Amino acid sequence: MARSTRALALGAVLAAAAALGAGPAVADTGTPSTAPSAQSDAAQKAARKAAEKADKAAAKNAAKFCARVPVLETRLNKALTRLNGGSKDAGSIAAVQARIDRQKALGHPEIATLLGDRLAARQALLPILTKGKTDLDAVKNWCATQPKPASTPSGKE
Repeated sequence: MARSTRALALGAVLAAAAALGAGPAVADTGTPSTAPSAQSDAAQKAARKAAEKADKAAAKNAAKFCARVPVLETRLNKALTRLNGGSKDAGSIAAVQARIDRQKALGHPEIATLLGDRLAARQALLPILTKGKTDLDAVKNWCATQPKPASTPSGKE
């Protein structure tokens, strides 16, 4: 459904651009042309209607997109909280480091190596999620500037 809406909006914009940009080709003869404008009132009305329809579709899509921001923010916060947790918190970087230290003390270097790879993956994930949080904050600010639609989308359309 979203693809057809985008395609319709894009088609409307292209039709409006074609209607507005299609003027008669006139050779430069030095005298002004007295031919009537190629753009009639009907074409202007159709272009306006297409632009309004595209604006409505864009507003609807923006509303759907902005409705997802709180869900994404919750997921990001949860993941960052888990990664930054203490050594007793399952899934945290500190907990994996504590497990590595325990396995080394017990004389299990193979397990410590395996856990070291897990630790490296989590440490690499931390800056990605942090950047995602700052990007999501920018999106949240953008969503605050968008006009509110007449009806709130459910996200299931």
